[in-house]
Formats: sequence, C-alpha cells, structure tokens
Amino acid sequence: MAFVRIKTRKTKELLVEYAYLVDNSWRKRKKMPKQKVKEYLGKIYRFDCSKEGFLVSGLSYSTNLKEFIKFCLLKSGFSEESKKFVKNGIKVDLYRLSVYTTKGKKCVVQINDGFICNWSLKELFKFKITSEADGASFAKVLRLCGLNVTPSNFVSLFQLGLIETKTKGS
Repeated sequence: MAFVRIKTRKTKELLVEYAYLVDNSWRKRKKMPKQKVKEYLGKIYRFDCSKEGFLVSGLSYSTNLKEFIKFCLLKSGFSEESKKFVKNGIKVDLYRLSVYTTKGKKCVVQINDGFICNWSLKELFKFKITSEADGASFAKVLRLCGLNVTPSNFVSLFQLGLIETKTKGS
C-alpha cells in the first residue's frame, strides 16, 4: 500500500515541507519492510477545513465528490476562477484532477490530515465501490484526501457509489 511521506528541508532560513509517494514491500530474508519512493508529489501547502455544512445531494457519486472537495477548498479560502480553485499561487483543477502552482509545478494541498494532489485525486475518483465490504477502503481513500465526512454523508456517498457501480456494470 502506498502512502504519502513528508520530508522537511531547510532552504535559506525557512523550513519547507515536500511530499513523496512511498511504497512498502516486505523483505523475506531480512524479515523487515523496505520503503521505496515512487514519486515526488510536490511542495506542501497547509489549510484547514471543517466538515460542517456540506450535504450530499441527489447528483452522481463523482459530482458529489467534486462538490465536497470544492466545499472544502472554498472554506479554506480558495476562490473559484474559470473552473479552477486558486489561492496564493496554488491551482486545483477538479476536471483534470491536478494540483499545481501558477508556475506549473506540482504541489500538494494539505487539508485536515490528508493531501489533495494529482495522485490522491486520481485514487479517489478511480475507486469503485463494488460491495458493502468496500466501506473501510472507501473511508481510507476519503481520509487520504483530507475529506472528513460526517457519518450521514459517508453513508450517502457510499450508497451513491455502490448504485453507480452496479448500474454501470449491468
């Protein structure tokens, strides 16, 4: 299972945090895990977002996910400009599922305990709910993106995802 690792670097007089995608594998001979950096995700920019106020609507599963991310970004001080969310030189594009600076470099938006970046957005939107047993995995993916949903919103999102997967599969 891949996860996001934060590394702190000192540049001039500032401490700057960077995110990396790391994968674990088990080494049988040495009987210990080995971690390997798979991808550089970008510089981290931190924001906070409360989960209060968002309600799941009757729209599709993916539309509700985008609306919830949009809600969190707007509560964190981002403004919407031509279908992108912008704050302090950071742009989040929910249609291309990308996060980058105005200079075109990839970056990571840390909201709550999770990370909104190119990788986590793709993981969230490619996740398919196929059965009731996928609940824990779905909760992990939501937390990965920093989306702390209320229990009622979680159930509604989960049911929408399950219905959407079953109707596409038929």
